[in-house]
Amino acid sequence: MATINPDKLREALRTSVIKTIEAGQQAVNESILSLYADFKDRIFQDGLDADGGQIGTYSTKPIYVSINSQTSQVRKSSLKPKGKSSSKDFKNGKKRKSQYMQGGYSEFRTVVGRQNQKVDLFLTGSLMGSIVLGESGNARTIGFLTDGKVEIAEGNQNRFGKTIFAVSNDELSKFEDAVEAAATKAFFSAFE
Repeated sequence: MATINPDKLREALRTSVIKTIEAGQQAVNESILSLYADFKDRIFQDGLDADGGQIGTYSTKPIYVSINSQTSQVRKSSLKPKGKSSSKDFKNGKKRKSQYMQGGYSEFRTVVGRQNQKVDLFLTGSLMGSIVLGESGNARTIGFLTDGKVEIAEGNQNRFGKTIFAVSNDELSKFEDAVEAAATKAFFSAFE
């Protein structure tokens, strides 16, 4: 019959607890980066809401787009002043400061070099770039840098009637599984 050495068992348990805590913390640090990347890709590349459905489609309702209000991250050189007719000037001779888009915002996105097949909320990249990792006490957070970007995000959620800027169940599950696997491996490795 094998005997258990209480001192060796205590040392193995102590070592196991320390390794588990360290591995868990390392797994959280690595997994939060993966979750952060997956979160941004889901929204700004794949165009999916937090439930995995398409965010929506871009409007094809005709609009006028200001020529001067677009930021430098879009191909604004493609925007030319014109109305419903091809005229660059108004009947009174004043220059137009907007371009008529018969195909709405969907057409605008194409004109400035962005895809328009699905809503991906990426035009200039400023909304995506304002999402950052942070810490609040001992908790890791994903949030926006400014209140203005929070308002834009909330406006998009209201417009499309979907939860977009929340961690999805798949993203959370992947994060939890990675942390659990690392902690479990570290715990049992102390007894080898």
